[in-house]
Amino acid sequence: MENFRSGRLSDYNYELVASVSGEEVNGKLKEYFDKADAVKKVYVLDDGNSNYYQVEEGKDCSDLPSTYPDNVAALTKQKGALYNALDGLQLFSKEASEENVRKAYDDYYLAYGIYAEYGLPQCFSDEEIEAFQILEFLETLDVNQSYVLYNLCFRNISVFEIGENHRKVSLKMACQPQTGGIKKAWRFQYRFNMNFRQAMFGKLPVPVQERVQNLAAPLWEGTENGDVDDIFDISNLVMILNSRTATTTPVIEGLSEKASDFVTGVFVHHFFDKLERDEQTVFGRVITPKTGEEKYLFTPKKFTLTVDNPTFGTPSYDSAQTMLNYIVMCGDKNIPPLKKFSWRWLEASERGKLGGVMEINRDLLFARVCEQFKREILSRLRLEVNAWMEKQTVGFTYWLGIQSASGYDAAQFLLQPDGSYQYCYSHEKSSETVYGWIPPIFAASGSLAAKYSVACNARGGEITVDNVKYPALIFDARVVGWLDVVYDGGHSKGTIYDADLIFSLGIALDDYGNISFKKTFELKENKTTMDKSGWAEFASVGGIDSTVDGFTNYLKKWIGEFNGFAKSGFLNNFYTKMCWVMPGNSTFTYRDEGFTKGHDFYAMIKYVQE
Repeated sequence: MENFRSGRLSDYNYELVASVSGEEVNGKLKEYFDKADAVKKVYVLDDGNSNYYQVEEGKDCSDLPSTYPDNVAALTKQKGALYNALDGLQLFSKEASEENVRKAYDDYYLAYGIYAEYGLPQCFSDEEIEAFQILEFLETLDVNQSYVLYNLCFRNISVFEIGENHRKVSLKMACQPQTGGIKKAWRFQYRFNMNFRQAMFGKLPVPVQERVQNLAAPLWEGTENGDVDDIFDISNLVMILNSRTATTTPVIEGLSEKASDFVTGVFVHHFFDKLERDEQTVFGRVITPKTGEEKYLFTPKKFTLTVDNPTFGTPSYDSAQTMLNYIVMCGDKNIPPLKKFSWRWLEASERGKLGGVMEINRDLLFARVCEQFKREILSRLRLEVNAWMEKQTVGFTYWLGIQSASGYDAAQFLLQPDGSYQYCYSHEKSSETVYGWIPPIFAASGSLAAKYSVACNARGGEITVDNVKYPALIFDARVVGWLDVVYDGGHSKGTIYDADLIFSLGIALDDYGNISFKKTFELKENKTTMDKSGWAEFASVGGIDSTVDGFTNYLKKWIGEFNGFAKSGFLNNFYTKMCWVMPGNSTFTYRDEGFTKGHDFYAMIKYVQE
């Protein structure tokens, strides 16, 4: 299977793809749990009639059912008092006293307690922690059928149950083993749907808000900052919590089925609620503009998600190779039929070091830049020539004229078989045939033909500026002036000006996805082929030199102006930001940008180590 650098997005008709590895998303979740010091306790009361009531730290217990005794109800009048009373009995301790157990049962109607520390289980070995996948994204080509398996474990988890048998109150406790590896850990696996959901700017994490503000900044230039929600739609790719389906739950030995139900139902529900509050159920974002999109070099309008894995369906299936692909279309184009990618996005040596790839179809980038290059730059080289002559008493006098072309330029940059684009323009003019006298020939005919052409090839490449290499859009324009002096059937013809104008647009991408351009210009004048010492000199009685020199000097003046404007003004009217897709739920940067063999522009995604 090839690397993405050997392919091209045009084979799929996708315009922009951000592909992020499931392994990287898992890595950021592991970071979250490594830093999480949260301890969660939930106490469950039972009034004897199956009216269960949950008590947890910080909860307002004013909704306690009236079926509970007055001493319990009295503690609900002060926030936190009931939880503190229960927690003060220290029932999760191995040395919990019989007196406290009896008090909990008789005075507070306490039936169950659940204690958990967030994080990966202590019984995991280092190798198991490295290999463990919290999330398993299931391969699909339709965002409406996208699923994720969530493998939920806790660093430590304990459950107790209080019951009475023959008037003897006892406390039974079960704890996740501290040793034994992954096989001994209590693992809860749930399947969730994934889809895009509308998000409000003010509820985004601060680092993401900064990214979105950076996108919006161009639209605020010269004005007070506006409301981001008025100019952008923000869509989060989220795990839909109410779609939860349990696929695996642990067997908690020594406790009743009801106690297990509280763990897998009530407590797990609390866990996922916390994940959602901490933005850990978001796997990425796509920003689409409501207004002002014409000011950007390109902007997304439609998007979806696919999930694929090159090992899916094979005996060597490796969930760590799963990629989440954000498929984006710009302008009015609809999303094409979705297909599985035939290449690898990340090599084995890149996994764990890079988070993924963002790639822009050559047709999107080249078409927009080439069209602007034609309008802003090549239009200055779109010239018309004129040629005329007059007979003199002896010989002929020649004139060449050159001026800016008028009218609409119908020529376009057309895709070539090698993946480059080519623009061609030409203009030619011939004088009428004039009859005159040049001794010793008494009656001779003469005419003058001039032609001017520009052929510009646009391709992806690389330039070096200040010892730094940049991927570049390279415009190689060949400008040729051609002349044919005809005298009595004889010709003096060939090029009178021939030059290669190489304008390079280096692309520098900063961490935020802002493009800046490094512009270089090189002029290479080629040897001309017209022999002015033959018929041309004879027929003009030596005057052809000044005619040709005037033409070439004027052309050089135009080229000088072309160079100056191209380096100072090209694309200055566009906001060149590309951070429209924010894969994953973490701050990330761009790096190692370049072109694929198919001339697609790409940048690697690198997650910031918090």
